[in-house]
Amino acid sequence: PGGPVDKTHPLVISTVPEDGALNVDRETGVDITFSEAITPQSVQDAVFITPFPGRDVEITSGGKRLSVRFPEPLFLNRTYVITLGTGIKDYRNNALEESFTLAFSTGERLDRGEISGRVYGEEDAGGIDVWAYVLAAQGDPDPAKEEPDYIVQCAGDGRFRFTHLAPASYRLFAVKDRIADRLYQPVEDRYGLTSRDVRLFGS
Repeated sequence: PGGPVDKTHPLVISTVPEDGALNVDRETGVDITFSEAITPQSVQDAVFITPFPGRDVEITSGGKRLSVRFPEPLFLNRTYVITLGTGIKDYRNNALEESFTLAFSTGERLDRGEISGRVYGEEDAGGIDVWAYVLAAQGDPDPAKEEPDYIVQCAGDGRFRFTHLAPASYRLFAVKDRIADRLYQPVEDRYGLTSRDVRLFGS
């Protein structure tokens, strides 16, 4: 009792590997340190890893530390992106103010493509996912059957930003993923999509 209510958002203060690191050991794990303790229950559905390493990836948290351990060695010469969504909260229920992205490469270069935008129609868009699918020759992506290639979560005002994307064409979906299974459920979930696809070119 007493004193002002804690409304300070948790912040990421350090990562191992560092953001932008190159030639990272393929056997590496990832450790992320926050400015304050975060609740373990808020972590499991708010950590997104691309390329998807499989469901056996181990994500643990305790106090100010979040750790990721991979079931197999990482791919060679690949940019990996770990996104922390705005669903991560401290013990006063304060969430990350916006998604945090950590990118590193197991090779000598890092993908640099970016897509940013805003989701409209929600008074508070915090926690709404934006899913990006790489468009391939075999047909249109089906969010009800295919997990997205990249995921970020919106800030409260609907802003979102993908970083470190490979050159390709992308289709975006904004999804209220109520059970956090990363698949669109027609009865439970709501979604919207952009008026056109996005093409990113290599430098």
